[in-house]
Amino acid sequence: LDLHFDNHFWLDHLPQRVSDIHGQPRDDIQERMHALLEANKGTLNWYDTDWWGRQFDVDIIELSHEAADRIGVRDSSIDFMLALESMGKSLILATNADRKVLAMKNARTDIGRHLKRLHSSHDFGFPKEEQRFWDELMAVEPFDPMRTLLIDDTVSVLRAAQTYGIRWLIAPEQPDSQRPPAVDHEFATIARFADLLP
Repeated sequence: LDLHFDNHFWLDHLPQRVSDIHGQPRDDIQERMHALLEANKGTLNWYDTDWWGRQFDVDIIELSHEAADRIGVRDSSIDFMLALESMGKSLILATNADRKVLAMKNARTDIGRHLKRLHSSHDFGFPKEEQRFWDELMAVEPFDPMRTLLIDDTVSVLRAAQTYGIRWLIAPEQPDSQRPPAVDHEFATIARFADLLP
């Protein structure tokens, strides 16, 4: 999925709406949010809409729906999944999004119909940044790390997957279609999913 929705929601929409709802200065909300993001980076809290809702006394999913028109799939990703399906490959979504966000995004994009299964790190109790996530995923979805491709827009997740032994690791060159391309090229990058097709 395009990271545009997430960036817009967490960096712009949510601070403004919390400010509107509680009558607090937006700058104060953004400062507090930034501190919480930094303190919880790489943990399940960082991805937990209920946890964030408690921090700001709002319904995160309800507010997410206000910006849901920005949820979208990445360029040529559906064609890429269809091509892999035709080759008999198993397509799994492993996400740090909690089940509420996953359901909302799937309802908007119907991406799940192209996938064998959708796994949330919240089901396992560990984010993808931790090795225990990959152990839990392996237990329910056995895979050969040397024959597995992981495409992810988070460098810390790609590093964790590399430590676990996943051989093929790729990052989107431009995770958010509305922002400049990422400058970190620690891993192989693609501009479009179609670039991976023969």
